[in-house]
Amino acid sequence: MLAVSLEVEDKLRRMLRLFHRLERRHLDRATEAVSSLITAEIPRNEVVDGLSFDDAVLLCACLERYGLKAGRDYGVYQCGTGFGISINPRYLPIIRPMIRDLHTMRIVGKIAVEILSTWRKEYGKRLGDVYEALDFAHRIVEERNRLSHKRCPACGRFSGAVIKGVLRGDFYIIYARRLCCNYRERSILWANRDLWRHRPQSYSPQETSSRD
Repeated sequence: MLAVSLEVEDKLRRMLRLFHRLERRHLDRATEAVSSLITAEIPRNEVVDGLSFDDAVLLCACLERYGLKAGRDYGVYQCGTGFGISINPRYLPIIRPMIRDLHTMRIVGKIAVEILSTWRKEYGKRLGDVYEALDFAHRIVEERNRLSHKRCPACGRFSGAVIKGVLRGDFYIIYARRLCCNYRERSILWANRDLWRHRPQSYSPQETSSRD
């Protein structure tokens, strides 16, 4: 499980670096800033703390990509066992997208590890299976968010929902219970490829719902 978790995290961070167009020179300067704990005197600063080493490097690399420099425009400090970044408030919009994506990465990664571990235990390691698991996990997270934030089909209110999910081979079942009136829904998502010879016939890949 640990090896799978590390593999999933590595692929996610690679994807983040590509998506945010972070080049090696940005990452090298950011790594130096975090490793050396380069500080900066910034009046009326904002802080982003509770970061792992790798998270701090990605955030600093985003700042470096826009021409900001450690010790002048931002600083890095130790925060318990983690790290923090001190920054002028006007530069916060630069790192907000990465902060959002790191949060999403943790959620997607947790589900992807479960999917990939199950697939490999059942069918062994296959070429590209980690990316298929990540794609599947991302679609699951999007569906969970949709169910959680949509208007209740029964009473029409926005109240959120208690979400639970379970993996069943090549499909994932999401259960949602509305907090407003206990209305219940079920959504089923299939993986993108047919790795399995037989799909269970007791489930239909269509959304169903009920109310207690």
